[in-house]
Amino acid sequence: MTPPSKIEDSSSSSSSSADSSTFVTGNSWYTKVSDIKPGVDRLIDAFHTKQKTQDVQFRLNQLRNLYYAVQDNTDELCEALEKDFHRANTETKNLEIVGGLAELVHTMSSLHEWLKPEKVTDLPITLKTNPIYIERIPLGVVLIISPFNYPFFLSFSAIVGAIAGGNAVVLKQSELAPNFSSLFSKILTNALDPDIFFSVDGGIPEITELLEQK
Repeated sequence: MTPPSKIEDSSSSSSSSADSSTFVTGNSWYTKVSDIKPGVDRLIDAFHTKQKTQDVQFRLNQLRNLYYAVQDNTDELCEALEKDFHRANTETKNLEIVGGLAELVHTMSSLHEWLKPEKVTDLPITLKTNPIYIERIPLGVVLIISPFNYPFFLSFSAIVGAIAGGNAVVLKQSELAPNFSSLFSKILTNALDPDIFFSVDGGIPEITELLEQK
């Protein structure tokens, strides 16, 4: 796996290490319910007005930021999951992080090829007079709700695919892994452009409010 070249992006701080030295307790790390609608609205408005994700190079830059944000904070992410699940750091690194980063690198190297218009050849005779193509167009703002059991890979893989497809992401992680979820939210928020990413942390009230925004 050849990692992407590292570039400096003034809109993010993906190279800084996060702090996982303390245990997360209670619900002080939850997103305020009153902040959820404005956060989602911000992404929807930016998607339609700024259209940053229409640019494939912008998507690649965001994925590159994501790669180095995780690489620079691998130890902290492993330690957070050790606190939540008493899972060995080597298990988290080998089963979740290594595979997730490999998927990201593969996505970056394949993205231009995947986005090429695909000519449709199996057509009725009445439609054969003009060429018809399938073009991959971003959907908009997508919601990713990740489970607690493999919280890194099952959220990271979905985020990579959504950004590669030109979408903005609202992420809701499990409150059952508080040390990991709170840390990963901070890492992602620092790494990604605020016009394409918003993280919501919390339990039933927060996810209920979030689902009202669809």
